[in-house]
Amino acid sequence: MILQNKIEIIFLVIVIYLVKHFLVNLPLQGGYMLKKTLSGWGFVAPLSLHSGIHAILTLGIVAFFAPQLYWLAIFDFVIHFLMDRIK
Repeated sequence: MILQNKIEIIFLVIVIYLVKHFLVNLPLQGGYMLKKTLSGWGFVAPLSLHSGIHAILTLGIVAFFAPQLYWLAIFDFVIHFLMDRIK
């Protein structure tokens, strides 16, 4: 019974995280954030804003389920910044 509850919580967190990712990457990504692909250094502010929104919402999810994992928000920011810049 306890194991099943943990699996349900993990599944719920994954679903919440996927919804967060969808919302931030599509409807919440305004025209300014699309400048994250500019050449030179013009990409830094828009990409930082986009990655920051990801990090803030990740922090909210983590704070609710496992506050000790707060560092995942920083990890999300860095990884999202690098991956979006690479692609």
